[in-house]
Amino acid sequence: KLYLRLFYSSSLVLNVNKHAHFLNGYLLICFFGLYYINSVRICMIIDYTAMILIIMGVSGCGKSTVGEALSNQLEWTLLEADDFHSKANKDKMSRGIPLTDGDREPWLIDIHNHIKQLVSQNQHCVVTCSALKQSYRNILLYGTHHGQQHNSAIDDQSALNTTFVYLKGSKEKLIKQIETRKNHFMPVTLLDSQLATLEEPTECRHVVMNIDRKIEDIVSSLVDYVHSIE
Repeated sequence: KLYLRLFYSSSLVLNVNKHAHFLNGYLLICFFGLYYINSVRICMIIDYTAMILIIMGVSGCGKSTVGEALSNQLEWTLLEADDFHSKANKDKMSRGIPLTDGDREPWLIDIHNHIKQLVSQNQHCVVTCSALKQSYRNILLYGTHHGQQHNSAIDDQSALNTTFVYLKGSKEKLIKQIETRKNHFMPVTLLDSQLATLEEPTECRHVVMNIDRKIEDIVSSLVDYVHSIE
């Protein structure tokens, strides 16, 4: 409205001075230039519509299997949290030593930053990550375990567009699936510590999938879910 007032008031003045018509064109260019710049700034702030699905749960629940199948079905980018672990973390787990919160925090922040980069490019993504505690999920969403404190606009928007998919199953089922895996650094002996650490999601948008179901059924249900919230 301010731009319009400036434009019209200037036009009235210029109508009095017929020799200054060239300024009318100049003001018109300024008006549309300012309008365009502000439109771009607004779009940069609010136009983040990328969707994120974080496949979570303890070791052996099938995160990688479901994540890969789902990303292929949706044609979304896949981020595997295991790929972001440091060598020290992997060595520690392979010796049967549980990770501490201090071990996990830089790992989770790194994943958050990669999600943030994809969101800034408006790319949908599937993320596989244990995300066992609410504080870990806060780091994935906001880059800090404090939740929404000190977060940026893009973190707000990506958090709104994020769903945690909790793959839930019995201990017996989990053990069976861990024992069938090959060449993985996570031993079955760490399952008890993961189950003890696990805080089932309640404070964030989430869906629960029972791992007794077939993988294709879980993936099909998640594809339907994504289409229902698009």
